[in-house]
Amino acid sequence: MTEQTTNAVAHMAPENIAAPKAYDELTKEEFDAAMSVGLAQARAGQSAPVDEVFDRLIGALANG
Repeated sequence: MTEQTTNAVAHMAPENIAAPKAYDELTKEEFDAAMSVGLAQARAGQSAPVDEVFDRLIGALANG
């Protein structure tokens, strides 16, 4: 994640949620845990097409 992206994410996140770590900041255990969660979500059908996600994000940013 670039510094600019990190700052943008940190700015948008509620105060009680930390900005995500970049890949190279994760320990092997943190990475494996994140991948395990993502795989479980994918298997459970908890996903959305990227176009829909970006449309929602852009809409949320535009509407404050």
